[in-house]
Amino acid sequence: WLLKGLALLVLFSGIAWLGTQLNPNLNLEALPDVVYKNYQVSLLASQGKPRIDFPFLEPTYLSFVLHSQLAFIGMLFRPFIWEAYNIRTFAAAFENTLLLVLAFGFLRDLFEAGRVKWRYGYLLAALLVFVFVMGVLLAYSMPNLGTLNRYRVVVLPFVVYLLLLCKTNAELL
Repeated sequence: WLLKGLALLVLFSGIAWLGTQLNPNLNLEALPDVVYKNYQVSLLASQGKPRIDFPFLEPTYLSFVLHSQLAFIGMLFRPFIWEAYNIRTFAAAFENTLLLVLAFGFLRDLFEAGRVKWRYGYLLAALLVFVFVMGVLLAYSMPNLGTLNRYRVVVLPFVVYLLLLCKTNAELL
């Protein structure tokens, strides 16, 4: 397993390095500035609309990492039910509330010893990384909740799949 893990690390590192060379905006030195400027432009475009705010966000990797949990939670669970102001946002908030209930069931099984039986560990780890990274990047690139609710269709099927893997949610549904 150590050799497999090392081979995967080298392979994915090489692919990531190649990806950073394809476009100047993806260069690792310029990436925080590009994402921050895009966030600022999107924030100005969504003035007066529901959005995810990161008031202390700075164009540094550390700042993005520190705000990543808020970005992911905002992408996945907002608008909350109390933020609904018309029938469409109420429908989105109801869907997000159901996802939140399923997430609590998933976390319960995850932290309760012996309840989660993970098969296909590499696939699930890759899926968790994909969902988290895409969710965070979507939240940074489009903080407007209405637009974000449409764009999250990229990760939502995988999130629902992960949430339905646990025994608590299977029993609940």
